[in-house]
Amino acid sequence: MNKSILILAAIFSFNALSAPELKGSPDELKRFLHPSENIITITRTAEEVVFKDIAIISLVATTEDDKLSVALNKNSKLRAKISSVLTNAGIELKNINNSKFSTSPDYGWFGDKPDSYKVSNVIAIRINSESAMESIAKVVDQNREVTLLKTEYEHSKKQSTLKK
Repeated sequence: MNKSILILAAIFSFNALSAPELKGSPDELKRFLHPSENIITITRTAEEVVFKDIAIISLVATTEDDKLSVALNKNSKLRAKISSVLTNAGIELKNINNSKFSTSPDYGWFGDKPDSYKVSNVIAIRINSESAMESIAKVVDQNREVTLLKTEYEHSKKQSTLKK
């Protein structure tokens, strides 16, 4: 009898069917059984690489003297000399721009009166050739009062390139 019960239990266990149970609200079941369409958005970007053909070289001309008027005069003469050398090298005068100068008194350890005055002026030069860069390098090398501050680059036809 034990054998017959085991045989019947084995036969009925093979015939047992199982199914997953779905639970949830009608909206949840609807979203599970019929998923909504997904919206796909495709965007594109492009970047055009252009070579920079203009360099803006910034130089600092600094002069110093015991008297402010002398320091200002020396700075003015130095800037005129630099402009002259650069225009003789083929750089147009409109591409040589002098910024506003700055003066600063140098005080000693004791006393209220300055020991000397420094006058500094930034000169920005727009160039588009290597020979012009060499001319500027010679000016920096030949004048201890002149130092190279920075070099920036730009594309000469930037506005027309941006309009495309």
